[in-house]
Amino acid sequence: MPKNHARPRAGLAAAAACAAAAVVLAAAGCTPSQVPDRPGGTAGRAAQAPPPASPGRAAAVPDIPLAAYLPSGRQLRDYATARQILANRCLAGFGFSPDPLPPAFTADDADVTSLTARRYMLADPATARAYGYHTSLTPSYVRVDRRDRAGQKAEQAPRPDHRSAADRALVSLGLDPAGRPVPHPRSGGRAVPEGGCTGQANRALTGTDDGLTRADLPNRLQIEAWQQSRTDPAVKRAFADWSACMAARGYRYADPVAVDNAADWQSAEPSARELATATADVACKRRAHVVTVWNAADSALQRAAIARDAAALATIRSGLGATTAKVRAVLAQPSPG
Repeated sequence: MPKNHARPRAGLAAAAACAAAAVVLAAAGCTPSQVPDRPGGTAGRAAQAPPPASPGRAAAVPDIPLAAYLPSGRQLRDYATARQILANRCLAGFGFSPDPLPPAFTADDADVTSLTARRYMLADPATARAYGYHTSLTPSYVRVDRRDRAGQKAEQAPRPDHRSAADRALVSLGLDPAGRPVPHPRSGGRAVPEGGCTGQANRALTGTDDGLTRADLPNRLQIEAWQQSRTDPAVKRAFADWSACMAARGYRYADPVAVDNAADWQSAEPSARELATATADVACKRRAHVVTVWNAADSALQRAAIARDAAALATIRSGLGATTAKVRAVLAQPSPG
């Protein structure tokens, strides 16, 4: 595994708690500039939401109850692929060449879209020894980021149909050259679907112009549960036990969030001190049962939230299931040509 330890710039990677909402927006056809940056910089990150995932550790932490109401990374990639297949059929009807399909979902995608891999901060001893706290930008994320940028470059490359970028934007997205929606768009004397071929594809899969499903509610609830769980008495006791364990080893931090966000870990490569601190951190988490206690409090809050918003969440889950079935049907069809 290549060791690219660079830490992220603000806004480079969405926080894991916001990953589902951000990718849903992307699946809906938003550009990167339309996806909100994660709140705050590195120091303020964890006060708002959990940090990004660590490589290959999604199974190391128990899943969360609200995950049942949020699309998985694989579902999001399959949705984007099905949507593009449908959009390409529409584009062909207007004489345009197809846009490229998203790359196949891989373990790298699972790493960077996981809601739980680092929900309770650094927890894996091997990762701590190898990377310290530099896991906030993982080798997996670097590969996904490079691949996605390559895909964006391919989308911007000249097409063999020699149609103008303005024509393509109108037919593909229903936008004028300034990026504004065009009411009742037309091309070559023909009516273009509202929102372009992409909008039509979204509606075919979801019944709305939104991507996959509205994940705003479950995503907000799981962020709120994570925030509130830090004030749970049992979690605070576990944090205190962890802090005492760290102090006995010569490291003084109030809680696991503080050490994960310490400004000392901003170097390009992890120092020996960082690796030693991270190793002690994980050992003390295990001794104080931090992950187990924190997950229990977090999960209890989520179950309570699910009970309070049962009807709305049931509708979201039903919509997710219906859309997933439509996506599978599109993907099961033979490839054109």
